[in-house]
Amino acid sequence: MLPKAHISEVFGLLDILKSYGGKTDVAKIGMDLRMDIDDLLKVVETAELFGMASVDQGDIQLTSIAYKIIASNITGRKRVLHEQLEKSEVFSAIRELLHKKGRLTKRQLAHLLQTKFGPSEKIAPVVDLVVGWGCFARCFDYDGDSQSLTVGGEHVHTGRHTS
Repeated sequence: MLPKAHISEVFGLLDILKSYGGKTDVAKIGMDLRMDIDDLLKVVETAELFGMASVDQGDIQLTSIAYKIIASNITGRKRVLHEQLEKSEVFSAIRELLHKKGRLTKRQLAHLLQTKFGPSEKIAPVVDLVVGWGCFARCFDYDGDSQSLTVGGEHVHTGRHTS
């Protein structure tokens, strides 16, 4: 499965869930925020994909990973998220290919995503989401000029901070 929502949307959901005591009905959030349920479900599914929320019979609940993210500063959030993304099928596949090739263009990334997760007519926004998540969590680096990904982000594991 691929992410369907931006990082800021998922982090916003985590903050909202925290204000509900860590658990509430998905429909209640949609009504309280006056948000279209389809749009909300994209955020919920992405939070669930990366282990930040669990959903059971319409109730959504923060996980221990979500509480770590909420309690962390930006560097800590990146570190926790990096660990979560590396466990996911999509980021594991990207990392493996990057280690083999050293560099991956957005076009190659799109091909990888469509090969591994099925064809999509609207692949460009999905690629942008994946790049956004991966760059934020320092799973890889992205060069906008060449529109390519390179291996990066090792400093997240060591705890070193770079600007």
